[in-house]
Amino acid sequence: MTLLIISLFLSFLTVAKGYIKFEFFPKTAPATLTIKAETFAGTHLDKTDSLSRQIEQFILNMPYRENFQALNTNVGQQQDRSFWDEGSNLMEFRLDLIDADSLTVDLNVVTGDIRKYLNTMPEIVSYRFTTGRSGPPTGEDVELRILGEDLQKLQELSDKIKAVLTSVPGIKDVDDNFDSGKKELKIYPDYDKLTLYGIGLSEVAAFIRTASVGKIISEFTERSEKYNIRVRLPEDQSDTVDKILNIKMNSRTGKKITVKDVAEFEITNTISRIVRRDGKRTITITGNVGTYAVDGKTYNRTPDEANELLFGNKIKNITGALENFEKENPGYKIEVGGASDERAKSFRSLYIAFLIALIMIYMILGTQFKSYIQPLIVMITIPFAFIGVIFGLIVTGTPFSILSMIAVVALAGIVVNDSIVFVDFINKERERGTDRWNSLINAGRTRLRPIILTTITTIFGLVPMIISQSESVKMWKPMAVSISFGLGFATILTLFVLPVVYSLIDGFSCRCSGTQKMKFSEALKLREEKGYDK
Repeated sequence: MTLLIISLFLSFLTVAKGYIKFEFFPKTAPATLTIKAETFAGTHLDKTDSLSRQIEQFILNMPYRENFQALNTNVGQQQDRSFWDEGSNLMEFRLDLIDADSLTVDLNVVTGDIRKYLNTMPEIVSYRFTTGRSGPPTGEDVELRILGEDLQKLQELSDKIKAVLTSVPGIKDVDDNFDSGKKELKIYPDYDKLTLYGIGLSEVAAFIRTASVGKIISEFTERSEKYNIRVRLPEDQSDTVDKILNIKMNSRTGKKITVKDVAEFEITNTISRIVRRDGKRTITITGNVGTYAVDGKTYNRTPDEANELLFGNKIKNITGALENFEKENPGYKIEVGGASDERAKSFRSLYIAFLIALIMIYMILGTQFKSYIQPLIVMITIPFAFIGVIFGLIVTGTPFSILSMIAVVALAGIVVNDSIVFVDFINKERERGTDRWNSLINAGRTRLRPIILTTITTIFGLVPMIISQSESVKMWKPMAVSISFGLGFATILTLFVLPVVYSLIDGFSCRCSGTQKMKFSEALKLREEKGYDK
């Protein structure tokens, strides 16, 4: 019994120390690869379209193009979950892949080659890859939200955090949702010079507006259709800022002056979108996890590992690069979102579900056995089944995912079945007048075969899912492994540990009530006399 308790403690320690990797949902080969790229803000749509055609040709001429089914391109817009962002500098490529089991190239190779090509294009300022994943939406692999008031300070902090993320091996496609927008020309009038030349501010504004976008002076009607007549400078005289600033206008003094004679100018970026969370301005930084190499060996980075490197882990004695972010930047807060946040929420809900399941099982068993103690004897196998779950995940090299946790909750109801059969048989033997020891021996002999057969048939039903290499069942493998090994280990406990626990509790009850019970040696002698084994 002591050995089991130590094993249970080591199982929990294994999870806490991270010897088993965590994944919210097991990653499977996706059916679609999406590439979202951006050029400089304000880029003409024709230029963006030309760049998209170059990228298209590169993708279609890749040496393993037989793995691609179709390539769809959107120029001028990108899909962000259920919304569409529009802009002349945006492009999106949707690459449909063949069946996962027929792929002859790893997706990391595909994204790596495309990434190298995009890095050679100076016009591309940012890009990121997304894949269609199984399971519910979980957000990005790495998602950090910075909250504060000063948008310029937020942008500076965002750039620092992106540099930190980029320096972590295995984190790729780092980007943020801050959109600097198009460039704009700000005009600061010199009121002293305006007074000197006798020009009003409205006159300067009207002059610049007419020169750049024109002025509607009349309408032209043809067949009941009306068309505006707009007067403006020829495009070749107003297509740059310098040309507009050097356009001459008449002053009231009769002297011709240029716009820059009476005003100062500054070219800045506009802010096209401000995102708020909890009433504060927010910039969200995202990234994807992938493979990284250390000493020639390739490893897969998980979202939890990335967050540990960023924010530390006291149990593992890891110091995070952003551990003291809020102390170093008072008034600014950093939050973790994406897959890790969704996993934490899901696990919290499953912990509550597990607790409710235990309470319901206890209530049902208490009603069945009409006892407060015997339900606890039956349920003793539930926590120890976790040892089998951890052992199975380690042996098969399977990460602990949300499906593993669901399997643990399900095991709470599955593993008690054999215990119920065992304890119920013992109770019936006791009702017939059989002593405690012979009741336990008879239960073991009589119920051994049905208990073993029930467990084996259940496990064998899940074996094909465990050994299958197909991508279509890869997501369900953690659940199959957890149930199979957990159930197998709980069955062994039912046959060997449960009789021990039952005898200990029954013996303690006899001592408390002062009742004399038969010794084990006496029970064996009685068994031989009555011929129980014949």
